[in-house]
Amino acid sequence: MERVRFPREVSVAMDVRETVGLQNNRRSAEEAPEVWVQRFGRTERFVHWWTVLWLSVAVLSGLSMGDDSGGGPLLTLHGSAVAMIALGLAAALGRR
Repeated sequence: MERVRFPREVSVAMDVRETVGLQNNRRSAEEAPEVWVQRFGRTERFVHWWTVLWLSVAVLSGLSMGDDSGGGPLLTLHGSAVAMIALGLAAALGRR
């Protein structure tokens, strides 16, 4: 198998972005782009971390209950976590 040759010198510690051709707004791979694109807004970040938090609570409470899910505080916590996921998603969608 033949090695791929790059048109310019590439350091050993490179990341994925450096293997892609230069963009129009960059003079070299080492420079930052002139214009940054914001990937995620506040709503997307809120939904992401809200879901991570309450999904973790739901999974951990569900695993803690095991087969004994007849009732009690863990079942209440588990159901509340699932409800909080739905409320967070509804609030984020209503905000758009």
